[in-house]
Amino acid sequence: MDDRSTDIFGPVEENSDDSVEEQEKFDISSIFKEKLEVEDDKPDYDPWRPLRQKVGHDLKELYWNEIQQFLDRGKSQTCAKNAAFNALLPVWRGLRLRRTYLKRLKWIHRIKLDTVHRKVMKTLRRFIEDDMEFDEAAESAVENGNSC
Repeated sequence: MDDRSTDIFGPVEENSDDSVEEQEKFDISSIFKEKLEVEDDKPDYDPWRPLRQKVGHDLKELYWNEIQQFLDRGKSQTCAKNAAFNALLPVWRGLRLRRTYLKRLKWIHRIKLDTVHRKVMKTLRRFIEDDMEFDEAAESAVENGNSC
């Protein structure tokens, strides 16, 4: 086994001075970090919301096609939108939401078997035992996950 550390995207390459400068220019994690902090740090955060949004995004084209069909039949814009929503609701609730949930549930099961995830969780538990709040401990454990 080689001595390079690993992250969720695969082996981490040794950084040269040029790649460090490129990383400083384009730090993608900072772009997403803001959105995630705003989204899931709220006290009334709904864990099902991202799942529903993904399913809604997946059905967007189908929704607009349904609206067009109702408009072609002479319905008003509002009536067509309502009818399309009602027509797709069983699909949204049943099939797509359950399938998306099942995919994520399987991913959760597989990630629990992953070596990097286990190291992060070990670090997380240690931080919590040291009286850190969960959110702070989780962020620190993820940031320090490869150095366990």
